[in-house]
Amino acid sequence: MKKFSKHTPEQIVVKLDKARSLKESGSTVAEVCRELGISEATYHRWQRQYGDMTRSEARRFKELQEENEKLKRLLGEAELEKSLLRELAEGKILTLARKYEAIDHALSLGYSVRLACRVVGVSRGAYYNARRHTTGPSATDKHASLRSWLVTFAASHRRWGYRRAWVKAREAGFDCGRDVVRRIWRQEGLRVFPRKAPKRRCLPLSTPRVEPAACPGDVWALDFQFDTDYHGKTFKICNVIDEFTREHVGFEVGRSITAVSVIELLSNLAASRGGRPRVLRMDNGPEFISHELNKWAAKEGTVEAFIPPGRPWHNGFVESFHNRLRDELLEDEMFDDPAHASHCLRLWSKRYNTCHPHSSLGFVPPAQYAKQWHLTQGGPQAARS
Repeated sequence: MKKFSKHTPEQIVVKLDKARSLKESGSTVAEVCRELGISEATYHRWQRQYGDMTRSEARRFKELQEENEKLKRLLGEAELEKSLLRELAEGKILTLARKYEAIDHALSLGYSVRLACRVVGVSRGAYYNARRHTTGPSATDKHASLRSWLVTFAASHRRWGYRRAWVKAREAGFDCGRDVVRRIWRQEGLRVFPRKAPKRRCLPLSTPRVEPAACPGDVWALDFQFDTDYHGKTFKICNVIDEFTREHVGFEVGRSITAVSVIELLSNLAASRGGRPRVLRMDNGPEFISHELNKWAAKEGTVEAFIPPGRPWHNGFVESFHNRLRDELLEDEMFDDPAHASHCLRLWSKRYNTCHPHSSLGFVPPAQYAKQWHLTQGGPQAARS
């Protein structure tokens, strides 16, 4: 049986013009239809739709029909996308795991893979590849033990990120790279949430550091930190940091810390550590600029390096330490009194010096870095003037 091809609007207008000329010459409708090779029903339908059109009008009519079909298709896809977005509206879809779960949910509702991937924002190749690795015969997690260890580690070190977790994982015997730890860290949602939004400020001009530390025990940085106890009363913490090794050398906690208390702290630390520092770096607080501390420093032969007023970044090592102390201890603990705070700080200080991977020291704890320095230098601390 012969199959008739579909006529375009322009072809229909041409045939209607020919049919009009045939009818004017005396032919009947049946003869015209036989001449054109169409049925009478088709002829009358063409007459109703295209009887008064020219070829250009028919061409434009065809273009409008195609645009209309395209708009209908786009409108249908938009409605599908809206309905799918309403299904996936609860919660943010930020991680890849959440996106894959959203696509699976969309497929369970009857949507196509193409539509679900386009709405969620994942390529179909990435989705198929991820599902093949998670559902195929080799879907076992080769990092299952590391994953379990990281979850446990993050629970006990809530303020540590994946870099320090990677260092500790290597020490625990896991042969893994930092990228692997970062990927698992993100998959398990183990991010460290910031305490507060960082304050935007202009960076200070870079200035040469006065009296830089040359060896362990060479420069000690002092500064005060404040906190409140359970009853809302304020207490002070005087921290001493070794700028070379970043060690927390010592501290004093009390409701009031005078210049005499600072001198006693420094004297005890010098006696316990086998020598005084060459330089004391401090701000211009009343305890530090007092005559008593000035006389003690002159007697011991220690240089007092006061930072410029209003420029705490010149004492950056102790300021950075204060941020770490507040983030890991002061924000998490509620102290009964200064004695309780001193006890907790003593335990935390020991853990900080011996276990905390310091990024500026190559992720080595401060006490270990000091020990390595003494071994490589082959002797005790550098002689002090």
